[in-house]
Order: sequence, then C-alpha cells, then structure tokens
Amino acid sequence: MNESGKGGKTMSGEDIIDSSRKRFDEILHSPDYRRVHADDEQLERLVGLCEIEPGKSYLDIGTGNGYVALALARRFAGASVRGLDIASASIGANGKLASSEGLANVAFDAYDGAVFPYPDGRFAGCVSRYAFHHFPDADASASEIARVTAAGGFFVLSDPVTPPEDDEGFVDRFQSLMPDGHVHFYARREIEPLFNRYGFFVEQEFTSSVRYPREGGPAYERLLSEARPETLDRYAIGREGGRVYITLEVMNILFRKRGDEAGRRETR
Repeated sequence: MNESGKGGKTMSGEDIIDSSRKRFDEILHSPDYRRVHADDEQLERLVGLCEIEPGKSYLDIGTGNGYVALALARRFAGASVRGLDIASASIGANGKLASSEGLANVAFDAYDGAVFPYPDGRFAGCVSRYAFHHFPDADASASEIARVTAAGGFFVLSDPVTPPEDDEGFVDRFQSLMPDGHVHFYARREIEPLFNRYGFFVEQEFTSSVRYPREGGPAYERLLSEARPETLDRYAIGREGGRVYITLEVMNILFRKRGDEAGRRETR
C-alpha cells in the first residue's frame, strides 16, 4: 500500500516518510507520548516472545524513543541491539539516554524509511512495535525484514489492527486526521499472508490494547457524527477535556523465518 490512510488524501511514499519524521521528531520524547505509549505489562509479554541469545544481534525497527530496544539491552547484556528509525533527532536522544545508563550493547541508526542499512541475514531476530502502520509500502518492508533476518530467526510484530467489524474504514480515517504519516492499520487476516510470502510463519501470538487521545475539533466531530453507533462502541470512543479517546486492539505476533531454501520457495 503506497498511500496514506484508506479513504484519506493520497500521499507519495516520500511524503508519508517526511510527515512521520517531522511529527515524531517533535513528540517521541515528550512526557505525553511516553505516558500514552508505555505499557509495562505488554512490554514484558513482548520481550517474552523474543528469543535473545548472548553474542547475537537484534534489530528494533521503528524504534521511536527506544522503548523496546533499551528494554532488550538492559535485560540481555550479552546481546547486541540496534534501534532503527527515520526520526533522526529522536535517534540522537536515544543514544544519549543509552550512554547515561552505561548501556554499551545498544546503538541507534537513522535511515531513509525504505532500505535498511544492514547486510543480508545480519540479525538473529527483529521486532517492531507501533510502527508498521506508518510504512508506505508494506510489501517492501516485509521484504527488507526478511532480508536482514537470519534463516531460522524471528520477527515480532506489535501493531494495532483494524477489526473485521470496521468495514467503513473508520479507524484509518480517525488516525489520518493527525498528520503523522499514518498509512493503514492492517487487519489480522492481511498480515499473515504478507509475511508468509517472505518465508515467515506464525509461531505464537497474543492480543493487547492501547487507548490514546487526540485533540478534538470540527474534523473529529464530523467523523464521529458520520460513524455508526456500533463502530463508536467498538472503539470505546470517549470525550474528556476537549480530547477524543479511542481504544484499539493490538496484535502481537511471533513470526519464525524458515531456512533459506524454504524461504526462497515461499517467495516464488
């Protein structure tokens, strides 16, 4: 998918990446962002899906403020962790935070939003939390994830989903009202076939949820007035202090990459 938000204004991949970069360089290390997106219970379960071994390297894709990468580095001192993101200002802040904690086993890299700056099979495992819906080309991103993941390695995906009941694209329209480069919250049925094509299969999964606010305004009011009541109930839409709150279900999936030969057969 190469446009921002189903039902939203069409944007090029470069426009989406630029919009995301500008927005997240502003907010990733803000107290509000950390408070809304931090979830210790979910993080604990997410880390539990990752099979981290001493002496091996792991990649956090769309690392943001380093929430997952830093957690892995703190817990697994014998492993090497990289955090990758387009938000270069946040990458710098993450590096300073790691240095302040004396974490020598984690480093952060900025990239162009398309091609990962690493060789084939570089990582024993990859993880991505709350970022995949910003990637302009899901197929190209899945291909890059497969390319840098070693045969037999893992990929853990954590991202909000569009539930089957939302056949009007409400959540994508809601999300696209903020100019942060949102593309699409994928349905669970979309994600598995996508990664199957690149030699991954589902090994474990669990669901969690995230609730966050948006500053209200006429655009939100119009969208809410047009939505079906059952849709508003499905997302537990609420209002408080001029803000509109929404609750999303989150898929947390452990994918396993097949061996080289099997992986090549899958992509043919």
